[in-house]
This record gives sequence, C-alpha cells and structure tokens, in this order.
Amino acid sequence: MPALEALLLSRHALVGLVTQPDRPRGRSGRAAMPPAKAHLVSRGLELPVVQPEKPRGSAFRTRLRQLGPDVSVVAAYGHVLGQRILDLPRLGSLNLHASLLPRHRGAAPVAAALLAGDEVTGITLMRMERGLDTGPILLQREMAILPGDSAGDLTGRLGRLAASVLVEGLDALAQGRLAEVPQDEGRATYAPRLTSNDARVRWNTPAAEIERAIRAFDPWPGAFTELGGRRVKLFRAAVAQPTGSASPANAAPAPAAGEVLSGPGLRVATGCGILEVLELQIEGRPRVAAADFLRGRPVRPGTLLA
Repeated sequence: MPALEALLLSRHALVGLVTQPDRPRGRSGRAAMPPAKAHLVSRGLELPVVQPEKPRGSAFRTRLRQLGPDVSVVAAYGHVLGQRILDLPRLGSLNLHASLLPRHRGAAPVAAALLAGDEVTGITLMRMERGLDTGPILLQREMAILPGDSAGDLTGRLGRLAASVLVEGLDALAQGRLAEVPQDEGRATYAPRLTSNDARVRWNTPAAEIERAIRAFDPWPGAFTELGGRRVKLFRAAVAQPTGSASPANAAPAPAAGEVLSGPGLRVATGCGILEVLELQIEGRPRVAAADFLRGRPVRPGTLLA
C-alpha cells in the first residue's frame, strides 16, 4: 500500500477510506479485510471505512458528504463511479493510473505495456470524468521497463512511484499549481481487463511475443500451455538461438509451432524463432526451474505443447 502509506505520512489529512467489502477467503471461509482496510488496522488508525457492494445510491452519497472530503483519490478500486460521486468533493476526484496516458487506458495497463514491448511506462495523475481514463492529465512521471520485468516486478515499482506522484500532486493542487492537460485522443490505446484465456500460450506467434506474454501474465493469470493433458504455467523464458547447422540438402522439415526440440533445456518451436522455457509450474506442483523439471520428467523431442 505505498500510495496509502505515503498519504498517511504526508501533511494531508485522510478523512476516510472507501474500499471493497470484507469477503470470505481460504478454506476456512472467514471474512478477510481488503488490503487498504487491513493497512489502516495494522497502523492502529480508527478512520471511517466505507465498504459498499456498489458505490452508488443516495445512502452512499450521503455518507461521503458526511466525511466532507476536499478531494478524493481513486486507485485500483474496481468500480465505475457516477458523475455525482466524482463531483462531490470540493476539488473533484483524481485517479492514479499505471501508464502514461493516453497510452494503455483501461484495467490492465501494466500487462499491456509488457505485451507491447514498451521500453518506458509510468504513473499518471488525472482528473476523473465519466469516460474510461479520459480525463485531463495533472501530473505524469516516467519509469523504465527493465529487461526481464514481470508484471509483478513492474507493478511493485510503479506502486512506489505512484506514492510520490500522489503526494506531489496533492501538494501542487492545494497550492493551485496543477495545470490540466487534455489527453490526445489520437494517441489513445486500450488495455482491457485480463481473463484466464488471454494467458494461453499461442505457439504460432513469434518467440519474442510469447516471452513478453509470459512476463506480462506473471503472477496472474499465469501464461499456460498443456503437456500430456495437464496444464503447465510458464514463468520465465528466453528467445533461444538455433543449435547446430544444416545444409539445404539434408535440412529436416521445419518443426511445428509448439513442438519440443532436441538439445539442452526445454526448447520449443514457435511461429518465428525458438523459445527456451526457464521456469514453469505443472498444475498441483510448485514453481521449479525447467532443468529441475526435466530431471524428474523428461520431455521427448517432438512432443507438442498445446
């Protein structure tokens, strides 16, 4: 909760928190607090916490008015807010978005940046309006995407950047120093919510695209394929170079996309190039290095991954 903690440590007074309801989790089925509420409790803070199933209706608006916010800040809440809710605070409602808007509007901007092969992403503080991440930009800060970054890695670093952007933006807002910059609609791209099916590896695509997808879907939903009828999640991979050489006279037929190749490691043919799987998880088992997996369960060359 870097942004929430930064706000608590700043000169700005938090008057309340709106978050998801407590929900049953785990085998016990006991109700668990959402992370933001749990963070306040762990700090021993007795601030008002509002947990509607849906943030709408007159009762919810009345509760917000009672809190008397000057401004509201929304981060990964998961609900669309109506205009009357957005307009309720004196200075309006702001949103922290994990991309450099207007690129990657929507629910999955971190995965979208990795899938696209972007070299830079960042945090945008924007004024909220009814459109999907369409409001004017108040503040942006960039961050490099590092080679090998997974969505989990990048999300963690962006969370820390968001914390500093939030405090900087609120300080400037309080002093009347924030200029609103309209988004360029011609540069807008979209990052729709991920589903489990999005993470199925499509072996007929280039190896470089599959490698990016594996990182984009780590830790959730986890890029997956099937081996011998069992689902296998892939977590680390690298684009590999072909081994050996063959002259046109004795060249073997091109392997099929998804075909396991001979040679060291778990190397798989793709629509363009070879992908070496470095870390994986077969269903019901922990994540392991591919080399350890192969020692316990060799995969014959010619096996097709589906």
